[in-house]
Amino acid sequence: MKTHKNPALTAQSGPVRSGPKPFSAPKPGVSPSPKPTTKKEPAILELQGKNWRVENQENVSNLVIDDTELKQVAYIFKCVNTTLQIKGKSNSITVDNCKKLGLVFDEVVGIVEIINITAKFSKNSLDCEIVSAKSSDMNALIPTEGSDFNEFPVPEQFKTLWNGQKLATTETEIAG
Repeated sequence: MKTHKNPALTAQSGPVRSGPKPFSAPKPGVSPSPKPTTKKEPAILELQGKNWRVENQENVSNLVIDDTELKQVAYIFKCVNTTLQIKGKSNSITVDNCKKLGLVFDEVVGIVEIINITAKFSKNSLDCEIVSAKSSDMNALIPTEGSDFNEFPVPEQFKTLWNGQKLATTETEIAG
């Protein structure tokens, strides 16, 4: 009589499955994976050195940064349904990952950088310049006569040629 090396296997009844587990419908009322709890970050409006930090503001309509200096910059991050006014002259403003942010500022010497958002321009700001770098899928929403906006794509692809004296760059259209 032969003895099996693993006596626990011989005690099992029925065949042993070696493949993947067969599909079974999820039980009603039980979610397959729990939703992760999102931790709400604290709202911040403070000056740290030369940097104004405006972060995680929600449903605030009267945020004001008074008396800015030329060397100061403003970084606005994850603000939702908020209006911010920056008074005075500042060096630069960066807006990152905000939704429904109203931004009013007096004067910026450097740049206003917009990251991960949709920009809608008022009729008073239509003479601004849009300078883009390494951007994809960028659109500008321009107001019409009514209260609607028309969406215009900002060119993403360019062609540069030597014209005999200098490099000449023109936008290209993607045929689709």
